[in-house]
Amino acid sequence: MAQRETQREDAATGGDGALERALLLAATAGRFDVVAMLAKELEARRLANAGNVVAIGAKRDGGR
Repeated sequence: MAQRETQREDAATGGDGALERALLLAATAGRFDVVAMLAKELEARRLANAGNVVAIGAKRDGGR
């Protein structure tokens, strides 16, 4: 039952629920090196899924 609930939560958040939980557990454990890595991955996934975001570097470099 809990697994189905988790799967529904993941679907609602774009499948990032496991990553969010891992981030929370790493923070609780004081592993801030892991927190930084997971946060960067979560941000990259969310930016990739957002169609209306333009990377500033790509715009400045003419898309190179």
